[in-house]
Formats: sequence, C-alpha cells, structure tokens
Amino acid sequence: MYGNSAQMRFLTACCQYTLGQSAEDEIVRYVEDASFDRESTLSLAFYHGVLPLVYTTLHRMVHENKLPDNTTIQQFFSKAKSVYGMIVRRNMQMTSELLRIESLLTKEGIDMLALKGPALAQSAYGDITLRSYIDLDILIAPEMLERTISLLKQEGYDEVYTLNSAQFASYRSIAHDVVLMHREKLISLEVHWQLFSGEFMAELGNMALFKNAQEVMIHHTSLRSPAPEEMLVYLCVHGAKHRWERLEWVVDIDRITAMSQPDWDKVLVLAERTRSSKMVLGTLALSNTLLGTPLPNVILEKLREKYMVKLSQQINTYFKMHFGDPLQTKVRTKKISLLQLKLLDGYKNRWRFLSALFKPTPLDFEAFNFPEKLTFLYYVVRPYNIVKRWHKKYI
Repeated sequence: MYGNSAQMRFLTACCQYTLGQSAEDEIVRYVEDASFDRESTLSLAFYHGVLPLVYTTLHRMVHENKLPDNTTIQQFFSKAKSVYGMIVRRNMQMTSELLRIESLLTKEGIDMLALKGPALAQSAYGDITLRSYIDLDILIAPEMLERTISLLKQEGYDEVYTLNSAQFASYRSIAHDVVLMHREKLISLEVHWQLFSGEFMAELGNMALFKNAQEVMIHHTSLRSPAPEEMLVYLCVHGAKHRWERLEWVVDIDRITAMSQPDWDKVLVLAERTRSSKMVLGTLALSNTLLGTPLPNVILEKLREKYMVKLSQQINTYFKMHFGDPLQTKVRTKKISLLQLKLLDGYKNRWRFLSALFKPTPLDFEAFNFPEKLTFLYYVVRPYNIVKRWHKKYI
C-alpha cells in the first residue's frame, strides 16, 4: 500500500470541511488523470479512515455535474459504495452496542463517557456514518473498573489478554485501558480508567471530564462525552502519540474545531496544565496546513514562535513522507522517537517517555507467569521480549 503526493492532495481535498474551489480543482485533476489508480486510492482512503468522506464528496460533485460521469468514475463509485455500505452497517451496529453498554452501566450506577467512535462522529461530523471506527472507547472512574469488567463479561465480553489477579494489578498500575472483545458480535471495546499512561501527559482529571461533559444525541438517546476543549486536547495528544498515522485523526481536529467552536483560551490552559502544549500546537498546525483549519490569533501567535515553526515543519514533512507507506515501520522507528521526544517538555518527561518502552505489556505478562512477589521480573524480561519480537518481525 504505497501512495504519492497526488493521492495525499486528493484525499485531503475530499476531507475539507468546506469544499472550496481549489479543493474541487484538485479533485478534478486527480480523477481525470490517466494514472488515476482506483484500487490503491480506495485502499489508502480506507486505511486512513476517510473513505466515507471521499465517497460522499465525489458522489456530491458528480450529482452537481462537477465531475465527469465516465466509466472510470463509475467503477470507482461501485467499489467505494460497496466498502462505504460495509462501514455504514458496521458503524450502526457499533453505535447500537455503545448505547446498550451506556444503558447497562447507567442502570448499575456507573458513570461513563464515550470517547471517539460514534459520539465523536456525531458531534464533530454530524453523522455517525461519516467517520470510520474499528472499536469503541469508554471512560469510567478508576474505582469502577473491576465492577465494569464483571458486568461486561456477563454481557458477552471477554478480556483479550488473560491475566491473573497479580498480573492485572501490576498491569493496571502502569496502563490506562483494558481491551475486551464481544464473543458473538466481534466488537472490540476499550475500557479506559484514564486517557493516557503517565509517560505522555498528566491526566486531564477524570472528575473534571465528567463534570464538564457534554451531551451528544444519537438516535434520540443522549450520550455523555468530554467537552469540546478537553476532547480537542485529547485528540491532539492521541494523534501525536500514534504518530499521525491516519489522516482521519487530523480530520477529527478540523471537524471538532468547526462544529464545536472551542474556547481557545481554555484549550491553551488545559494543554499547559497537562504538559501537552507542543503536541496540541503541533497537531493544530498540521491540521491547518493539510485542511486549512481556521485558527484564532491566540493559537497563531504561539505557532509563530521559533521553536514551534521548526517543529511544525518537521511534523508536516514527516506526515507527507509517510502518508502512503504506513507499513514501513522499519524505516520510521528511530525518526518517530526523535520527533516525539521533541514534542515533550523537559528532560524529565523525555526520560519518562523513553523508560516507558521498557514497561511490560499484556503480551509480556502472558509470556511469563511470575508469582506475585516476583512481578518486578516482568521489567527484567521486557528487553528480551522486545528483541525477540523485533527479530521475528524483521529478520
């Protein structure tokens, strides 16, 4: 799955919140080009999570007679429509499941916030079918974790990784979520008790998130989700954490700023308090460059600072270099680590980020079964497991 600069310009043009003349011209140039590769374009759009936006944009332009209704376009639509239909059906199923889970937990007195997924699709895109999502994410209070998992197991969910009580206690102390899978529906559910592990940012504060939560209406049912400012900070850090691997994560930023009109002063305060200013500003700069996201003067002034100008350029260059080759992890690993280190404030936070590489993962816990008094050995064997998996993957 390899892309090129023309594909990147085409896909970003299709994702514009307001489709201007320049974006329409870019789309027309691309589909009229003799080298227009339907299969790789669809594959790339699907990987980046923006196929719904690509399909609906082209469909609208054809009906407005802005695109030629030729055989090439018809064949593209036929395949895209099939994949889009699959996404729509899956989104509706997952949305129904999220509403069911929310109802279940509410009846049991457990507060829940919906992260990303259907709630974000509805609040930022205005339609649960316009954003792709492969799993569901919910946030609960840490003290409700065991009870929530127990209830979900009764409803057909199993933990993806099988850990004993000692292993889970050790894992919980260093992690922020647990993954469950529904046995029949094959829906993946991530239950978060905090938004990120400590190496990336200070927790936004679960109590504040629940206190400030907004109501999102889906199918005449209200779901609670983080307020726009907190969601924006979360999405910016999430994008930086995952190296902006998917265009969808940048489009999320563009859409939420357009639909929610966040309080930018509050965004800056949150970013500073959570030590995520560079991640937030860098991701906003990327969204502005790729999608023309309008940013207020208070943000633009920050982006004009010398360090942020250079950092924003590095982020933009990195994104363009790896837009079409997301599977080339061999080449990317070292560069990504250096870029992510630059996004962190101070040597202490950078050290925490690097040291997190040696924190045990569920795979490490499954590979060995140390007694409770020897759980520290998971840290000892972690480097061995890293080398073993790297060797198996690349050699």
